[in-house]
Amino acid sequence: MPALSTVDIRSYTWDQSVSRTAVGPSGFVHPQAVYQWIEEGVFDASAQGGWPFERCLAAGFVVFQMRHDTLFYAFPKLGDQLRFTNSLVDVRRLRGTWLNEIHRRSDGRLLARNYSTGVFLDLSGRPASPPEGMMDELRYG
Repeated sequence: MPALSTVDIRSYTWDQSVSRTAVGPSGFVHPQAVYQWIEEGVFDASAQGGWPFERCLAAGFVVFQMRHDTLFYAFPKLGDQLRFTNSLVDVRRLRGTWLNEIHRRSDGRLLARNYSTGVFLDLSGRPASPPEGMMDELRYG
């Protein structure tokens, strides 16, 4: 069977406004705020896909963020309205990777692209496969 392109994979969106507490004296966002928003966007995408955090816990499963591969093209600034687009692009037995893109809503400019990789753990912290069907639900609806 041929590999699926990311066009075949479900995308989720999440919006965020850049507030004063997220920026430094320059008026641009601190990178740590961007990573917090990326994590929030992934949790929101999981909930939109039918797997809110509470359902994951009830299934005895959590994800631990282990890696970000990020390209920043421009940093958002105070007052920008952002749209995060999140897609689960790679799933392995013990890990998964989301593609996160951040666009400024006013002009659609791509500000950052991130590949966010997390490992699957059971509630005792040991590596574990995700619940049956979860990844397909998140990827294809």
